[in-house]
Amino acid sequence: AAAAPPAAAAPPAAAVPPAVAAAPLLVSLIAPVYRHEPYLAACLASLHAQDWPALELVLIDDASPDDSFALAQLICDQPRFRDRFHRIHVERQAQNRGAPATLNAAIAASTGAVIMIVNTDDLYAEGRVGACMAAIAAGHDFVFTGIACIDGDGRRSRSAEAAGFERAAASAAAWPLLSLGFLDGNQAISTGNFCFTRRLHDRAGPFRELA
Repeated sequence: AAAAPPAAAAPPAAAVPPAVAAAPLLVSLIAPVYRHEPYLAACLASLHAQDWPALELVLIDDASPDDSFALAQLICDQPRFRDRFHRIHVERQAQNRGAPATLNAAIAASTGAVIMIVNTDDLYAEGRVGACMAAIAAGHDFVFTGIACIDGDGRRSRSAEAAGFERAAASAAAWPLLSLGFLDGNQAISTGNFCFTRRLHDRAGPFRELA
């Protein structure tokens, strides 16, 4: 899915310091990878093209059986790509640990004040990080966006399932409280649509396996 401008934000837990306007907060792009070799280059290109100046990329391969990790290393070692980021961390886990454990490892390896999860078979729309950060600067601790579903070739999907996902994400703005919307369903669609502050993560704790 390609993410669009923010559709909803959680109520603020605390005010964002005024220094945000003068010194952009470091955003950690958390990219767990598993068997996404065909999509990885396009995904990373969409991250490289973001307009937010302070970006960190943390990519952890969950023991993919394909060449995802080798491709990630190749791309991230290119000076033009590497120099765009404040910091890049790339590693491969010795054995497959699953999505929650890989997310937690990547977040633990990150340093940014704001965390954005990236599914590496997705694309970030132009300006997405900046749009999410505008909501963070307004005092919100959790933000997600509308989405546009695409197929494996990057073309807009017109399937009924895709339309349902897009409607669900767009419907969040209709709820008086975001928490009420989540009682109705996962309007963020995927963890790959999450943007949240580190302070919120520290309060909520790590990701866990679904029961």
